[in-house]
Amino acid sequence: MQIIEAFKAVDGTIFEDYDKAKRHDLDCIGELIDGLLLVAVQATGGNVTRIDQHRMALKLLESRADILPDIQKLARYIEEQ
Repeated sequence: MQIIEAFKAVDGTIFEDYDKAKRHDLDCIGELIDGLLLVAVQATGGNVTRIDQHRMALKLLESRADILPDIQKLARYIEEQ
Protein backbone atom coordinates (compact mmCIF):
# COMPACT_ATOMS: atom_id res chain seq x y z
CA MET A 1 0.00 0.00 0.00
CA GLN A 2 1.20 3.50 -0.78
CA ILE A 3 0.23 6.76 0.89
CA ILE A 4 -0.80 9.46 -1.56
CA GLU A 5 -1.45 13.15 -1.21
CA ALA A 6 -4.91 14.33 -2.21
CA PHE A 7 -6.65 17.68 -2.39
CA LYS A 8 -10.33 18.22 -1.69
CA ALA A 9 -12.03 20.88 -3.79
CA VAL A 10 -14.71 23.20 -2.45
CA ASP A 11 -17.47 20.90 -3.72
CA GLY A 12 -15.90 17.79 -2.18
CA THR A 13 -14.29 16.43 -5.34
CA ILE A 14 -10.92 14.80 -4.63
CA PHE A 15 -7.86 15.46 -6.80
CA GLU A 16 -4.35 14.08 -6.68
CA ASP A 17 -2.99 17.23 -8.35
CA TYR A 18 -3.09 20.56 -6.49
CA ASP A 19 -3.31 22.68 -9.65
CA LYS A 20 -6.27 20.66 -10.95
CA ALA A 21 -8.03 21.03 -7.60
CA LYS A 22 -7.40 24.79 -7.59
CA ARG A 23 -8.71 25.16 -11.17
CA HIS A 24 -11.79 23.14 -10.20
CA ASP A 25 -12.34 25.44 -7.18
CA LEU A 26 -12.22 28.48 -9.47
CA ASP A 27 -14.66 26.81 -11.88
CA CYS A 28 -17.08 26.14 -9.02
CA ILE A 29 -16.82 29.71 -7.74
CA GLY A 30 -17.22 31.07 -11.27
CA GLU A 31 -20.35 29.00 -11.85
CA LEU A 32 -21.92 30.36 -8.66
CA ILE A 33 -21.03 33.95 -9.59
CA ASP A 34 -22.43 33.40 -13.08
CA GLY A 35 -25.66 32.03 -11.63
CA LEU A 36 -26.05 35.05 -9.34
CA LEU A 37 -25.45 37.42 -12.24
CA LEU A 38 -28.02 35.57 -14.32
CA VAL A 39 -30.63 36.15 -11.60
CA ALA A 40 -29.70 39.85 -11.44
CA VAL A 41 -29.80 40.23 -15.24
CA GLN A 42 -33.35 38.92 -15.29
CA ALA A 43 -34.35 42.10 -13.44
CA THR A 44 -33.20 44.12 -16.46
CA GLY A 45 -35.44 42.20 -18.79
CA GLY A 46 -32.36 40.58 -20.28
CA ASN A 47 -30.84 43.88 -21.45
CA VAL A 48 -27.32 42.72 -20.63
CA THR A 49 -25.52 40.63 -23.20
CA ARG A 50 -24.16 37.24 -22.30
CA ILE A 51 -20.68 38.54 -23.14
CA ASP A 52 -21.13 41.37 -20.61
CA GLN A 53 -22.34 38.84 -18.03
CA HIS A 54 -19.23 36.77 -18.69
CA ARG A 55 -17.00 39.84 -18.26
CA MET A 56 -18.74 40.72 -14.99
CA ALA A 57 -18.32 37.17 -13.70
CA LEU A 58 -14.62 37.16 -14.59
CA LYS A 59 -14.11 40.53 -12.88
CA LEU A 60 -15.80 39.27 -9.71
CA LEU A 61 -13.78 36.06 -9.86
CA GLU A 62 -10.56 38.08 -10.17
CA SER A 63 -11.66 40.26 -7.23
CA ARG A 64 -12.84 37.37 -5.06
CA ALA A 65 -10.50 38.21 -2.17
CA ASP A 66 -11.75 41.80 -2.13
CA ILE A 67 -15.44 40.94 -2.34
CA LEU A 68 -15.32 38.01 0.10
CA PRO A 69 -16.12 40.12 3.19
CA ASP A 70 -19.18 41.58 1.46
CA ILE A 71 -20.34 38.15 0.31
CA GLN A 72 -19.93 36.78 3.83
CA LYS A 73 -21.86 39.74 5.26
CA LEU A 74 -24.60 39.26 2.66
CA ALA A 75 -24.87 35.55 3.47
CA ARG A 76 -25.07 36.34 7.19
CA TYR A 77 -27.80 38.96 6.60
CA ILE A 78 -29.82 36.56 4.45
CA GLU A 79 -29.48 33.79 7.05
CA GLU A 80 -30.60 36.13 9.84
CA GLN A 81 -33.57 37.45 7.92
